[in-house]
Amino acid sequence: MYVAFDFNKSFPADFVKELKEKFPEWTDLHFSLDNNNQNVWEFLRMYRDRLSKFKAKQILSATKNGSFEELVDRARQAVEMQKYFADLRPRFFPEEVEAEKKRHKQADEDAKAYYGFE
Repeated sequence: MYVAFDFNKSFPADFVKELKEKFPEWTDLHFSLDNNNQNVWEFLRMYRDRLSKFKAKQILSATKNGSFEELVDRARQAVEMQKYFADLRPRFFPEEVEAEKKRHKQADEDAKAYYGFE
């Protein structure tokens, strides 16, 4: 979820508003948003990763206790959050997304030329 972002620009107001509304109790995220701190992306990545990880002990316990639906709900939340986060960049930072695509394309072309790939 790394985003190349111009540190001289502030986060778009709509971006800040949306994230604060989505995560109203997350004060560290709010502080980073208010201060144009790039930790925002790290916070979001960690949150996404935390939702997506299940320990074997959790699965066994849920199976034993008949609370497997809780894990299924958490997995659904993780999928929805992944989609939400993937959608943030194109909606709020289309220029950066396009620049990243160009950099990737150029790197591919350079590698092909250097290594003689077609």
